Amino acid sequence: MNSVRPHLRAHSLTLGWLAARLGLSRNTVKKWSSVPTKHVLAVEAATGIPRHELRPDIYPPPVPTKTTEAA
Repeated sequence: MNSVRPHLRAHSLTLGWLAARLGLSRNTVKKWSSVPTKHVLAVEAATGIPRHELRPDIYPPPVPTKTTEAA
């Protein structure tokens, strides 16, 4: 499963910052080996990191849509 730490580092965010945004202790967030299902949407909202990056095992990547060219 994907840890949240690399995603936070890539966005220059810390575990402490995320914990404060979610109303959790830093120690709780530090223990996550992956973002718990019940927190995925809140983490996405707080960080802007897409849910399919946080938990690709439960949120598949979006399917690209074909754009049609105007005639």
